Amino acid sequence: MKRYKLQISPQADDDLDDLSDTIVYKYKSPKTAVSYLRSVRTTIKGLRTFHNYARCPWMAHLYGPDVRRVSHGNTSIIFSVHGDTVYVHRVMPSSQVKGEEEEEKREQRRRYGDDEED
Repeated sequence: MKRYKLQISPQADDDLDDLSDTIVYKYKSPKTAVSYLRSVRTTIKGLRTFHNYARCPWMAHLYGPDVRRVSHGNTSIIFSVHGDTVYVHRVMPSSQVKGEEEEEKREQRRRYGDDEED
């Protein structure tokens, strides 16, 4: 089995810090923060050996046409594969990713003149 290198962007590192802070300070649950972040990082590390997840065309304008997403609980890990490297772009709430998808659909409807809602 091929093993890919893993590179985490500075933004994804900041995202992980923000996620930890949110769980610790907003939800007052430091133990949960430690265990949840550990499991998110395990999912990220797993991308070294398996990364064939669904593409995210609605995020292509930000990260290129091959951008992909894997969900971990309520968190989405946004990444792409370049040669022998998996590059993690963002770690963000899945609701935020869903918002990006909906915005892309609205933009396509405007672009192609289809005013009907899904």
